[in-house]
Amino acid sequence: MAMLVGLVYSVLQVRFFGASRKVDAFFVAMTALNVVTSLIQGGQVAEAFLPEYLKQKKIYGPHAAHRLLSTVLNRMILFTAMVLILLYFMAPFIIGLLGPGLESNYKLLSTNLFSLSLLLILFSLTTYFIQTALNAEQVYGRVELTGLINGTVSIILLVLFYKKLDIYVLVYSLLAGKIIEFLIGLYFLKRIGFQYNFLWKADNYKLKDFFKVMFSSSGYVGATQINIAVMTAMASFLPAGTLSIFNYVQQLNTKANGIIMGPVSTVFFSQFSNNVALGKQNLVSYMKKPISGVFVVTFIVCCFIALVGKDLLHFLWSKKSLSAQEFTIAYWMLFLNFFGSIFSTTGTIYRKAAISLGNAKAWYQNGIFAQLFLAVYSFFSIYYFGIFGLATIIILHKLLMTLISFLISERSGVKSSKMIYEMLSAKKFIIFSVFLLIGTLVLLLGFNMLELPTINNIIIKSFLLVVIIFSLLLNLYKVEMKDLLFSFRKK
Repeated sequence: MAMLVGLVYSVLQVRFFGASRKVDAFFVAMTALNVVTSLIQGGQVAEAFLPEYLKQKKIYGPHAAHRLLSTVLNRMILFTAMVLILLYFMAPFIIGLLGPGLESNYKLLSTNLFSLSLLLILFSLTTYFIQTALNAEQVYGRVELTGLINGTVSIILLVLFYKKLDIYVLVYSLLAGKIIEFLIGLYFLKRIGFQYNFLWKADNYKLKDFFKVMFSSSGYVGATQINIAVMTAMASFLPAGTLSIFNYVQQLNTKANGIIMGPVSTVFFSQFSNNVALGKQNLVSYMKKPISGVFVVTFIVCCFIALVGKDLLHFLWSKKSLSAQEFTIAYWMLFLNFFGSIFSTTGTIYRKAAISLGNAKAWYQNGIFAQLFLAVYSFFSIYYFGIFGLATIIILHKLLMTLISFLISERSGVKSSKMIYEMLSAKKFIIFSVFLLIGTLVLLLGFNMLELPTINNIIIKSFLLVVIIFSLLLNLYKVEMKDLLFSFRKK
């Protein structure tokens, strides 16, 4: 539900503000914010905090664990506050680096938006640790509820004040949602008996060792942010609104993938890690079903986007928000994003398999070179090919990271090359893919000759595509569908 609320927020953002230089300035500011947040690595440090919190609680009791939480929060807040003060004065320089193509008035707007949004970092970092402590205390269900309330508040503020506050409402709505998330976290902490203490040292733990975790993946994080910074800086020279469209499509793809494929990735990671811990052999057999499912589902989604993607964008974003040319650019970027998901979702499974087998370090090391290569590619592709070059970055990034995940998992002992070959060359899969592709192309060409209202186009095309898909599944995967249905009934 929280994912759907986030999707609604991003759709309203397009409807209210469209694609313009003003929105480009906003996304440059948000890129700067994300770069800083990633470099601080609050999420990674919070993850490392979980076992330490549990250890303190087990050995010394809940009070000691709460004192450790207070100490870590105090240090993080002080460190973050010092960084934020420095960033406030460096804001014009940072925006100048990330948005060199913006005109001077839009650079000033982006600088103001970035300066205002710095408070998001402080609330985000503290919320990471609060959530981690609540997870350790087995306070479940709160994350989904908090995300839902956070997103709902952001939507209400956006709808009520987008005319009065203009583009600044996007920062205020995000900030309001994050503050509410923080306050809800404090409420649940109070429920478990947490009492804040103004401490700088923990009695039974050396915090110096704990904060070293910030440097464990700093190389990969730094390389990733260099890639993002270069891409954003080069995209700022493209025609007004291009950067906005690119980010809008990325948001839409991320939210949709989280809803469709997120649960598959999470369940696989838990089950695969458990099998590794139990010392089970032939691990590739545990990857066959999820990867087969990913290939089929992502290919279906890709065909769906190819068929109704442009109509769907017109319906969600409103034809008034973008020009016809901008909708065409958005459609192709959306298609490339979802086509790339065939690789990236598979890559996520291989990456999680490699991490479960203790090869996270090797993955990060290879990831550094990949991100730096992508940064160089982003510079030259956008410089020479403009919007087309920007669009190709999407597919290359997903393909390259998938390749790294696959190779690392292979080196980890998961010999799945043969399994992939057998799966892709299987008669059922080839027939299914070819007939689905032909059906999609026939519908696409046929409906291009007709002029129907947008919503009618979406409904009729989707219905016919669903009929084709189910006909193919019933004829080719009858046994597999029966097994799936039986498993659901059994549960």
